[in-house]
Amino acid sequence: MPAAVLVLGGLDPSGGAGLQADIQTLTALGCHPLPVATCLTVQDGVRCLASHPVPPALVAGQVRALRRRFDVRAVKLGAAGGIWSPDVLDTLPRDVPWVVDPVLAAGGGGQLSEPDPAAWEILWPQTFLLTPNPLELSALTGEADTARAARCLLAQGVRHVLVTGGDAQTPDVINQLFGDQPMTWRLDRFQGRYRGTGCTLASAIAAGLAVGLPLKASIEQAQTFVSRAISGAFALTEDVGLLNRRWQD
Repeated sequence: MPAAVLVLGGLDPSGGAGLQADIQTLTALGCHPLPVATCLTVQDGVRCLASHPVPPALVAGQVRALRRRFDVRAVKLGAAGGIWSPDVLDTLPRDVPWVVDPVLAAGGGGQLSEPDPAAWEILWPQTFLLTPNPLELSALTGEADTARAARCLLAQGVRHVLVTGGDAQTPDVINQLFGDQPMTWRLDRFQGRYRGTGCTLASAIAAGLAVGLPLKASIEQAQTFVSRAISGAFALTEDVGLLNRRWQD
């Protein structure tokens, strides 16, 4: 059986981001996704109009049921919704890598997650890789300086922090890894706006880790996957595209 990845995130009915992005990415990279919805959203691919968290007890119940049947090889956490509860975090396996994409707002606007500091002392020490963009990084730490903010999270127990530059206003996309072996990648920037790049990147990294790839190789495989999905994207509006996660030739 393919490596099973437990993925908790929001349901985006447009299919641009959230759980559908996770499912498509993990499947394309040879893993078996175990999707658990943490929030239900009202979205049209461009705007996020509303978000409603799934009750934590229901999220935890799904996780417990899946763990009784499947050998989970990695965990990917996205839009929190009902995740920000110690009761939910306590149900997740501790002996596999957690990739946490701290989605606090949808790409089309609208709050998706309300961070709960009470859960951080469980979440951060278990997080193998955190993948915030600069705005999320600042919101989580209160620090504007990227390196200082990343060090703050590392001091709280996060193993590695990958600060993603897809939303930045730089000529290239600059992804910076902080942790035991700091690295920086410069990638070509595509024109336009693309939904679900962060979800796709984090899930692709989780897929690599689930099958035993080292972190560096998992990140580089994921960056290639995202770039190819963007290059084959479907046009939704004149400047918004939906990633083609099947386009990997």
